[in-house]
Amino acid sequence: MTLLNQNDLKPAVAALNWLFQHKVGYLSNTLHRFVFSNGTLVLREEPKQQGGLPIVIVARHRYQEFVKSYPITSLKELHAVLGQEYADKTLVKHVISAADGNQRRVCTYVFSKDIAETLASAVMVLPESLLLWLGSSTPAIYHVKTELPFFLATSSDLPLSQRLNPVLQNADTFKLSQGLPSETPIRDIAADQLPSALYSGFKRSAFSSTLHLFWKLPRARWSATQLKLAGFGAITALVVYFGAASLYLQLSVSQHEQAIAELGSEVNSLLDRQSRYEKQVEDFNQYQAMKQEKQFTAHLWLLLSTMNDQDPTLELNSVNSEEQFLVLRGKTSRATALLALVQANPLVVFSEFSAPVLREGDKESFVIRLQLNQRAEVQGADSDAK
Repeated sequence: MTLLNQNDLKPAVAALNWLFQHKVGYLSNTLHRFVFSNGTLVLREEPKQQGGLPIVIVARHRYQEFVKSYPITSLKELHAVLGQEYADKTLVKHVISAADGNQRRVCTYVFSKDIAETLASAVMVLPESLLLWLGSSTPAIYHVKTELPFFLATSSDLPLSQRLNPVLQNADTFKLSQGLPSETPIRDIAADQLPSALYSGFKRSAFSSTLHLFWKLPRARWSATQLKLAGFGAITALVVYFGAASLYLQLSVSQHEQAIAELGSEVNSLLDRQSRYEKQVEDFNQYQAMKQEKQFTAHLWLLLSTMNDQDPTLELNSVNSEEQFLVLRGKTSRATALLALVQANPLVVFSEFSAPVLREGDKESFVIRLQLNQRAEVQGADSDAK
């Protein structure tokens, strides 16, 4: 799902660099900005801009993170359940895993009311652990050694993070508590490495569908009078728009009607020509179809003449046509030899007995069904004959 990485075009990377330095903040106890110092990305405290940036990454100790399983596969039903469960929370976000059997796992981030108030004007609030999870390229357990350290597992389909406490003091305990494989590698992220790690995660996941679950509408602090004025202005704009659109449509229809009236008889003449043209096209298509279906049979007499010359005992009773075939009925001393002569004739493309051969006295009666060759060189004798 990551669309931008180290191989991206330089303009895209430059745009992300600018966005990260000027529009993204980091909220720990106070708000920080990402700046470059001696070629290294560092955090600089900006208390005067508290909550004033559109995108804010929140430190792990400033929110709660839960991973729970729900016996629900329908996303619509699951969202309804989550909405009821966290109805009393001001700012809460969820990351939902794919269905596994008859259940789904959900990672929930709950931000306190004071965080929601502080970031009321932000359009995206990102949990620190989520951004590090999205930016990870290999499964591992990260020990983030900030002022309030925590562990993060990136080997699962959902983020798994936990702050250090008296019970959870090392990575082995974290593995055990989260049910992670003991061979999972452990990596450290020092405090001075955190800004670069967050930037890497932001750049790698800038267009991730998971990341975009964390958009939110900024809260507008308007008075009742301002809301009324805004509503009145919106209604006035709609009335003016619909009025202008209606006037434009009326003028457009009137101009088209006038143009048609000016054309007068020319329009009728053009319509008649179009009708005649369409009729000619239809007649031509019918002619082409008839021409393709036409069967040339004049060279049948050449075939019959050859058959009489090669088989003097031949007695031909009738010649009929059945769909795409010609049917010969008659008698001869050896019907199979006659069929072989017919099959060997270049004027014939297909022939077979269509009924059993019967013995009648000293001859055999036969019914041969055949198709004549329709090539141009055998049609020259009489190309219009049927």
